[in-house]
Amino acid sequence: MGGREFRLSGIHIKQMTKKPGTLRDKEPNCQKNWETRIGRQPWRKIWKSARTFFTTPRDELTWLKYRHRALTVANRFNDGRSKKCLGCHTDDESMLHLSTCEHIRRDYWNHFLRPIKDMGFPDPENTTNLLTVGAINDEKTANEEVIGILTIAWRCLYAEITASRLNNKRLKLDSARKRAWCMIHGRLNAYGEACRTFCIERRFSGRKCKLPKKLSKRKIIQVQQNGTYSINTVITETTRLLRGKSRS
Repeated sequence: MGGREFRLSGIHIKQMTKKPGTLRDKEPNCQKNWETRIGRQPWRKIWKSARTFFTTPRDELTWLKYRHRALTVANRFNDGRSKKCLGCHTDDESMLHLSTCEHIRRDYWNHFLRPIKDMGFPDPENTTNLLTVGAINDEKTANEEVIGILTIAWRCLYAEITASRLNNKRLKLDSARKRAWCMIHGRLNAYGEACRTFCIERRFSGRKCKLPKKLSKRKIIQVQQNGTYSINTVITETTRLLRGKSRS
């Protein structure tokens, strides 16, 4: 234990429980590996920002595995399959390449970065760092609402890449975009309905039914104290346009 030998009879319960606990406090190896590629990052804040108020644990899994460098990408294949990126078809598909590929950036990520900017969120110092780990500089992470949008975007991008490779079909980033924005709108609508239902159920029960004022100051969805809510028009219009294109 700690590099020293002990007899079991000489170890107290406090020592036995404290030592395994220190192992959980060690920094994950992924932090050093990322820093060799994208520089110093605010890791404590990054790990705390993984959960958001409108995403589900399943939504968060893909980006969390990506940040832990535990995502399966083509350059890890050792079975003879192509390691090329399905977007640009020139470079090998690595984890960092999913954030920096010009084709994926133009046809996918920019369709999230522009609406995020239109909603009034600050620009990051380095866009690659934002897409990779969610940091806007080396001391701060993006707003929780931006993290939520990018979380669902990562889920849909990786699902499309995986399906395209398994089915040996062309990568359809427009389909991934549509799915992501529809999911974002759906998650926000479900969150708003949950707040509205909370207020309705408590209104005549004598219990507190007013929601905190801070919920009305969010940018992607504003929830009033009485439970009424409105989703940002940038999100509703983007979703409406994407749905309209698929029908035409």
